Amino acid sequence: MTIMESSPCDTYYFAIGSMMNPQSMRNRRIHPKSSCPAELFGFALRFSGVLGFADAVPAEGSSIHGVLHLVDAETMARLDALEIAYRRVNGQARLYDGRIVIATVYTKEAFTSTQKDNPPQQRYLELLIEGAKHFKVHEKQIKFLENHKCVPRPQPLAFKSFGAAAADAPL
Repeated sequence: MTIMESSPCDTYYFAIGSMMNPQSMRNRRIHPKSSCPAELFGFALRFSGVLGFADAVPAEGSSIHGVLHLVDAETMARLDALEIAYRRVNGQARLYDGRIVIATVYTKEAFTSTQKDNPPQQRYLELLIEGAKHFKVHEKQIKFLENHKCVPRPQPLAFKSFGAAAADAPL
């Protein structure tokens, strides 16, 4: 088995959350040189924090399917700024063609014992599913996401009304 490494200027970044979704990446000016589905070894997927965001948690013998992006140093710096609550660690990822690469993944490794599992918001989970389908991530991962418990979107009647605006209110 040959392990491929990225060039000194580029990094393989393994995405498990909204960065699997092409529209989410474009909205954040993240433009990978290439992207493909892959499996990251030694990590498990958890949803934690108040909003149930995806976390890659170190877990021997486990793996996560996601999207492997090849990004340049400028893009990696932009990702670091976006993922400020996380720490970058390296792991081995296997592309679906069998190649193995060293990839970086964001984790809350030091905080895993204090983070509470929370279901993700429905809209967030939909972003993950759309991205996983777009990049043809393993069907097992897509099914896991589709069947995962989530916090449903609020129904329109749940929103509060501010009432009619005053006649003299500025437009």
